[in-house]
Amino acid sequence: MNSKLATVQIMIRAAIVCATFLVLPATLAAQATAAPVQDKATKETPARSPAFRLGTARFSNLGKVFAVAFSPDGKQLACGSWDGHVSTWDLSSHKLVREWAAHKQPIRALAYSPDGASLATASVDRQVRLWDAKTGADIKALDWKCNHYLTFLQFHPNGQWLCGGGWGGVVVWDLASRKVLHQADGQLGEHRPSFVADAELLRWSQEQYDFDSRSMELSYHELDVKTGRRVHKAWGENQPIGTFLVAFAPSGKFIRVRLNELFAGAPPSLQERRLLQADKLDEVPEVAFSPGERLLALHRGDRHIWIIETATGQIRTRLQQGEVGTNSLTFSPDGKLLACGDRDRTTLVWRVAELPKPQELSKGELQALWKDLNALDGAKAHRAIEMLAANPDNSLPLLSERLRPAPPIDAKQVLRLIEDLASEQFVVRNQAHAELEKLNDAAVPYLKKSLETTQPLEIRRRMEALLQKTASWWDEQWPTLRALETLEWIDAPQARAIFERLAAGDPARRLTQEARAALKRMRNESVRATDAE
Repeated sequence: MNSKLATVQIMIRAAIVCATFLVLPATLAAQATAAPVQDKATKETPARSPAFRLGTARFSNLGKVFAVAFSPDGKQLACGSWDGHVSTWDLSSHKLVREWAAHKQPIRALAYSPDGASLATASVDRQVRLWDAKTGADIKALDWKCNHYLTFLQFHPNGQWLCGGGWGGVVVWDLASRKVLHQADGQLGEHRPSFVADAELLRWSQEQYDFDSRSMELSYHELDVKTGRRVHKAWGENQPIGTFLVAFAPSGKFIRVRLNELFAGAPPSLQERRLLQADKLDEVPEVAFSPGERLLALHRGDRHIWIIETATGQIRTRLQQGEVGTNSLTFSPDGKLLACGDRDRTTLVWRVAELPKPQELSKGELQALWKDLNALDGAKAHRAIEMLAANPDNSLPLLSERLRPAPPIDAKQVLRLIEDLASEQFVVRNQAHAELEKLNDAAVPYLKKSLETTQPLEIRRRMEALLQKTASWWDEQWPTLRALETLEWIDAPQARAIFERLAAGDPARRLTQEARAALKRMRNESVRATDAE
């Protein structure tokens, strides 16, 4: 009965959306804060086929894979299917490791614990269970009673908590006791919550419909898992029905799909910028952030997966696939593979970049590739990344020359400028604001610390405006982000040496933080490669 109710809710929601398309004015596009990026890559870039397929095509009508997850060490891939079975696959041999019946009804979500020892599964039978990832042995069902099932699972990085989300709201378990720690009811729809990395926060969005006016209220929610303190605010009242998905990333940033537009933003202001406007976004898509969140994989309704650059909204490449299952897009821990469940009970795996055969590059060719790397055209930049990564002997000296560590900042100078924001002289206040803007992300930790103290309303607004501007500033450094991505693809000792030099920069700067995160991913990849040998 409950599953029928959930199905009816989905059908009603779909009917309202269809009706909304008939009455929505075309002026909706004018609401965006930035010019849309047109879908050029769909015509210019051929879709890539999967690198390999896990499984055989059997039970093609009943075995749809609803959920996939890479193990934290990147060696295995777990799949949850329509018939309630879990299968784990070895990614080096492409062979089945083990398979077991986990539930009597379809599995809608699964997730590995941070240490890779446990695997959590959620099913239409409204049960959430923990399994031994190595043996498939049943550890225990988590304590939970509700009239809806979950379509999303995520472990907190500390391994202490597990979050689940679905049509009826979100729930957080304490894994030591296996008891519900927090539960928030509400209409989550297809929205994806997320724990915030290196914090004790959970973020998600909810929607409330007004069927008479054909509008909806979207709200933002934040939960302090340790204290239970919950914050929520309206995302926007009386919005046209058509926000199909809001997905939060571990950094706190989010993407929102509304009608044929893709937006990006970050709390607490929730201010958005339009990343992309294209057709066929009018179906609930599947999305996945890459590690580091430089890329976003987005499934549309045309059997294609787009790889989108989060900084620019450019479509970097397209992947050809079959019928994707719900919640079945995921990147590998190193960001080099993307997996997706198919309806014939197999799982498709792509390489995000296809490196060509190495060749000797002339100085002119290197300069042309560097120019392409800095071009706004995402498909052209993607090809440049592949070519540079395939020829490290030529590209590493160039990347080493162009990438410099973030210099240290004079803390006393920054604190003085923040104090000048409260000056009684208008000229001094404006000058301090302008100087802090020039510091970009170097001033962020000092501004955040100052906001923790009591500040006059005008000063607080100035500081929040500065923080918002610095957040968007880093997205404008997409040539640097692409250069860092190229180094990760090379993954050679010389590339790591460049990252180590960058990681020694000012610890408060984003470049330093990106370099340290990349080094961590590369070290994990090195350990995986050693173990495989």
